[in-house]
Amino acid sequence: MALQVGYDYARSAFNCPLDIRVEKREKMGNKILLKGNEATALGAVYGGATFCAWYPITPSTSGAKAFDKYAHKLRTDEVTGKKKFAIVQAEDELAAIGMVIGAGWNGYRAFISTSGAGVSLINEFIGLAYFAEIPVFIVNVQRGGLSTGMPTRTQQGDIMS
Repeated sequence: MALQVGYDYARSAFNCPLDIRVEKREKMGNKILLKGNEATALGAVYGGATFCAWYPITPSTSGAKAFDKYAHKLRTDEVTGKKKFAIVQAEDELAAIGMVIGAGWNGYRAFISTSGAGVSLINEFIGLAYFAEIPVFIVNVQRGGLSTGMPTRTQQGDIMS
């Protein structure tokens, strides 16, 4: 009944069909519009990253997926088709950071894509990389609060991590 009341009101109050049109515009020029995780993935590719290890955790999963997409486009040999990168979905965050540290120790530009709870889990390995002076890149995609986050409220709970 509520749907019918709304429909009847719209028909009586507005010219139907509405004279609203969508048209293509060239307002962007040479700019691109990206999500933050896509921009991070492009930065990793153009920054020379050749290895990514990750464990699925919201909201960082799309960053690893974007790296995979852009690396396939930009890090695959056009002649041979050989991939010049590796991406591993690990069994947990500890395995992922361990792989990243191992890759960094062997001279690769490597990173992990994770979020607050993942950063909390990998702190000891972060300490190992620090004291052993092994370069790693940690992408901490923030969400409200640590652990499972706060889905209905925004904040920067990971900022002190």
